[in-house]
Parts: sequence; structure tokens; C-alpha cells
Amino acid sequence: MKLLYSLIFVLAIFTIYSCKKEGSYFPDSGTGNKDTSSVYSYSSLIATPDTIQVGQIVDIYANATGKNLIYTWSSSHAEIFGSGYHIQCSAEPCCIGNQKITCIVSDGVHSVTKYVVFNVSF
Repeated sequence: MKLLYSLIFVLAIFTIYSCKKEGSYFPDSGTGNKDTSSVYSYSSLIATPDTIQVGQIVDIYANATGKNLIYTWSSSHAEIFGSGYHIQCSAEPCCIGNQKITCIVSDGVHSVTKYVVFNVSF
């Protein structure tokens, strides 16, 4: 009988100390940073200059704030160089006209897509 009580006592202690509070499985648990909506912001996507000649380069900047940001870039026809919040693009003679650059910025919870257009001329 003493063995049974000892076993129950050990199991009770193990259960109490092995249980975690709700939300403790998340890295930000207890810090009050679970809601990133107040810190995540994707304000603009800018091309400088907005018109280039064939062979020149345009700088594209994504203005975003937040933690663990992931930038995903795509282009209608222009060539993309780089990664992160700042990339550069150039266009070949076959790509005269407007070129659309799309950037998706995500923090793992939120995701926003923006695009910018620059013009390529001879």
C-alpha cells in the first residue's frame, strides 16, 4: 500500500512540474510580444530612378518594419539582382516599356504584396 501511495505521489509531482502554461510553447511566451500587428508595417515600394535606358540599373527599396522579415521578389521581364529590402534591376532591349516589380514582405504571420513600375527606354 505504501508503494501505491509513493507511486501516486511521484506521478502527481511529475505531472505538476511537466505541465506548461498555455502559450508557453511559443518563443515569445510571457513577453507580451505575441501580437506582431503593432510592429509589422510595409509602407512602400520605391524605384529610383523611375525611368532608365536599356542596360542601366534601377534601385528598388521595400520599406518595411517588423521581426524576421522575408522578402520575395518577382519581375514581369526585368532581371533582378540581390535580395532583402534592396534589390537592383536592369532590362534588355527586348524589355522596352513598363516593367513591373512585385515584392511580398512577410513576418511569418502577416504577408503584404506591393508592386512598383519603372520604364525602360532606348
